[in-house]
Amino acid sequence: MTVRNKLISSSLVMLLLFIYISVILVLGYRAMSHRASILHKLDHQEISLQTLLRGINEVILNEGTPDSIRIAEQGISGFDAIMAELIRTAEEPEVINLLTKEIDPKWKKIKTGVKPIIENQYLDFEDNDELMILYGSIITSTEILIEDLKSIAINIRTQLENKSNRVQYSILLSLLFALLFMLIHFTLINKSITVPIDELIGITKNVSNGVLSRRANVRSNDELGALSTSFNKMIVDLEKALISRNQEIVERKKAEIMTRKQLDHISSLRTIDQSIASSPDIKITLNVILEQVINRLHIDAASILEFSSYNHFLEYSSGKGFRTSIIKNSSLRLGEGYAGRAANDHQTLIIKDLKNSEHGSKLNELVMAEEFESYIAIPLVVKGKVMGVLEVFQRSPLEFDTEWMEFLETLAGQAAIAIDNASMFDNLHRKNEELITAYNTTIEGWSRALDYRDKETEGHSQRVTMLTIDIAREMGIINEELAHIRRGALLHDIGKLGVPDSILLKPGKLTVEEFEQMKHHTTIAFEIISPISFLRPALDIPYYHHEKWDGTGYPSGLEGDQIPLSARIFAIVDVWDALCSDRPYRPAWPIEKVLKHIRSLSGTHFDPEVVDLFFKMKQIKSNDNPECKTKHIT
Repeated sequence: MTVRNKLISSSLVMLLLFIYISVILVLGYRAMSHRASILHKLDHQEISLQTLLRGINEVILNEGTPDSIRIAEQGISGFDAIMAELIRTAEEPEVINLLTKEIDPKWKKIKTGVKPIIENQYLDFEDNDELMILYGSIITSTEILIEDLKSIAINIRTQLENKSNRVQYSILLSLLFALLFMLIHFTLINKSITVPIDELIGITKNVSNGVLSRRANVRSNDELGALSTSFNKMIVDLEKALISRNQEIVERKKAEIMTRKQLDHISSLRTIDQSIASSPDIKITLNVILEQVINRLHIDAASILEFSSYNHFLEYSSGKGFRTSIIKNSSLRLGEGYAGRAANDHQTLIIKDLKNSEHGSKLNELVMAEEFESYIAIPLVVKGKVMGVLEVFQRSPLEFDTEWMEFLETLAGQAAIAIDNASMFDNLHRKNEELITAYNTTIEGWSRALDYRDKETEGHSQRVTMLTIDIAREMGIINEELAHIRRGALLHDIGKLGVPDSILLKPGKLTVEEFEQMKHHTTIAFEIISPISFLRPALDIPYYHHEKWDGTGYPSGLEGDQIPLSARIFAIVDVWDALCSDRPYRPAWPIEKVLKHIRSLSGTHFDPEVVDLFFKMKQIKSNDNPECKTKHIT
């Protein structure tokens, strides 16, 4: 049966019980009313007989006056009416039997005796003894009947009370039965509807509080049973989902931890890469690597031994976490000690119990002083070449997993790369220095060759180079740019290689055509130097040193700040040294004349700012003219 049908049937049962109780109450009320009616009518019969008796007495005393006769008639008619009503309405056989067999015959006898008296109203009672006897008999019969009525009334009252009590008991029993039935019905309804609903509500509260261990225990074939089954299935599904979700959370946490570790590892590697890229000092990089080893892997101490290709020893390079300086004395041959064996065999060596292991006297002192218990040696190998050994020390038993070991090996690989890069950098730097020295020596050789070609200008290139660098340094030019200025100054006349000797070595003044051909030496210098990438930054002086501040120079006619600063500096120095030196076409000028001439060209030929700085310098050196050799400019 469905819950809906149960509720409908419950409502119908309640309606039937209500009707049943109502009927019982109505019947009880009717029975009680009937009892009261009969008792009331019996009381009225007694009153009617009393009225009749009073009427007869009045007739005798008043000798049949109309009032006495009326009273007697009222008693007779009243008793007849009540008697007829009792017989008509009485339902109990006992009451009817008493009325018809005992009271009614006696009443008829009394009425028969009274009737002649009433009809003969004016009788003389004093002289009529028979009539007096009749009246006496009637009065006696009436009194007896009154007593009988009282007795019968008591009897009927008792019977009616008994019946009323039985009716009351029946009503009470019926009500008790109805209440018991209602209790049983409500118990069944409670068991089949209310209890399951409370059970489901309790389960719902448990689920809302996160308790999934309890199941709904509703065993019925209605909607509540189906709901209980569905609810239990939902709880099972929810429990599975929560288990799955918890597993996902656990996996996510593991993934987060793994990701965090990976990010930490990446951060460590990035830190190491930045150190490798930013610092050429291998000591700094190795210290950074050791810091990452100690901090990320929670190691007590670590050191790096570098392999020397000169003496084939593993020498101490860097260390972190040591309490003493004993580790700095580490020096091992390949195959000697744990580190030497790891380097020689190209294999990681793990010692879990240093105190009970044979590790030689060199390591024994370190182990005793530092109280180390565990040890790992990882060879630093790049392209099959041993670069050193990474040593890890722990003052407690060392526990690690594959991931931990892989990261340690990765850091060891970074250390190997760092050492290899530093070695290559040193070699490259040394080779580069050698190459630059060779370049500079070659350039100086070219410069001397140019001077040797023109015997009159021998030493000119070295002098102007030195003075140009001094002025450039005073103007704030430093480092690499000074090197380019030096090379440009040395090669400022390299373009003259393309000028014929007849013009270059001519003792007299050049003609216009010859001077035009001489002016091409700057363009020739550009064509010679520009293809050489190493010398291209030094091209400003050879190409632009004949440009003038007012734009009348050559080869491009640049003016003012368009002319490179190095060329503006060199233009003054070139004129200074040329005028202070002997030439085939003229002797050297006195220094005062040279200075006056340079001052006069400020703002036309030369940059005024450079000219001012030139005059502020304390001394100018010239190797040709004694007058220009060492002079103070004021």
